Amino acid sequence: MKVLLSGTGCAGRRRRIRGAVPILVLAAATALGAASAHADDSLATRLTASGGWTDNVLSAPNEQGPMDPPIESDSFSQLSPGVLFTSETRRMIQVASYTFTANLFVSHTEANSYSNDLAWNSIYSLSAVSELGLSAGASNGRINTFNLQSAASDTGLDQLPNGGVSFVSADVSQFLRRELTRAWRAQQRSAFRVFKPIGDSSSLGTNLSWNNTAGVQHSWQYDSLGLDMRADFTRFGTAVGTESNKQLTVGPNLRYLHDFTDSLSGELGAGAVLVVQADDFGQRIAQPVATAAVRYIREGGRAEVAYRHSVAPNLFVAQTTVNDEVSLRAGLPVPFVDRAAISGSVGYQQGRIVDVQMGGLIGSTKLFLADVAASWSPNESLAVSLRYQRFDQLRSQAATATSRSYARNQVLLSLSGRYPSRDAATVPSRLDARVDESNEQNLGQTDPSDHTAADADARR
Repeated sequence: MKVLLSGTGCAGRRRRIRGAVPILVLAAATALGAASAHADDSLATRLTASGGWTDNVLSAPNEQGPMDPPIESDSFSQLSPGVLFTSETRRMIQVASYTFTANLFVSHTEANSYSNDLAWNSIYSLSAVSELGLSAGASNGRINTFNLQSAASDTGLDQLPNGGVSFVSADVSQFLRRELTRAWRAQQRSAFRVFKPIGDSSSLGTNLSWNNTAGVQHSWQYDSLGLDMRADFTRFGTAVGTESNKQLTVGPNLRYLHDFTDSLSGELGAGAVLVVQADDFGQRIAQPVATAAVRYIREGGRAEVAYRHSVAPNLFVAQTTVNDEVSLRAGLPVPFVDRAAISGSVGYQQGRIVDVQMGGLIGSTKLFLADVAASWSPNESLAVSLRYQRFDQLRSQAATATSRSYARNQVLLSLSGRYPSRDAATVPSRLDARVDESNEQNLGQTDPSDHTAADADARR
């Protein structure tokens, strides 16, 4: 499950507002929401029925060992009922959901799995100058089929374990943005995540990360320049009886945005991080970070092509990696066809493991992802989509127990329905993608009917 929150903004220029920032606690934010008497609430039921096929049921490795499962194909079905609650007042929006998913294979019933996903996402107007976002989620499931909670355009490019690992996970995140003057803004974000393999993989321990950034941004008419400081703590669980691996990652990042036109914008980012062994602060390694992206955003769709050189923990495989990634992501309506869209992600990543003890980078993992979906909604209550995904993971070093070379193709045909068709609200986008923030909506101004067809494959 993925929960995304960041920033604040307005259509056009940001609101010029006055006031002080209250204490950042959930109780205060909840009280603000309760103080507004006229809430617009909705409760919807959702159901997605899908049929699919995969050529690697258990994500078995390419090079077969005596204890490895065979590379076998199978057909499967998915059934995902869920409920969605939304609430909006003039100063608060909350969205809560629960989804149950059953994955049932035709021949390999040993691969059958069931998952539960809980999510809560909210945004609050603390004062005329400040906005607070809070979210939380919990999941349990198995990494062996599509994640129905993410659209094809949002699929992550991450190393994944082999063998259909079962897991439990939880996350909590928070953001705060405040307008200091007409041109200056301060912002802060924090996220805590925990991932625990269970079953046959339970001996690998529990992995957790606590990520924090804080910074300031100055805006002109078409340009903005921001400076953020990053401070992360990561703990990777290891085999029973051995010490866990604890790391600190700190460093600055400079970010520049430019609006070329009303729909086209660009981003450049550069910085550096220091990864330090947290037990004794004795071993460390420094790495640069960089971003270059061009975005196309208009009503009903968006596209992005980007390059990133990043240093990030991967809780799935218990490693911090230095990654070079090139990606194209898009969700756009189909011309001349009402309520139809195509969306997807295509990306390539080469990553190396950060070995703080040795003071260098080891191994190499190459990932390739192609995830494309075509969708059509005959009305606001129904959506049908056809989705194809190809994932390749190639390692050039000795295989480990959790991450080895493998490839997988999947095809999924889904029919989704919901009642009633209209939410009371949606949490507005806070992506910091443009200087003028014309792609963002204010609290109290969201339009729950503004669902683009490009999102249809994610509305489960």
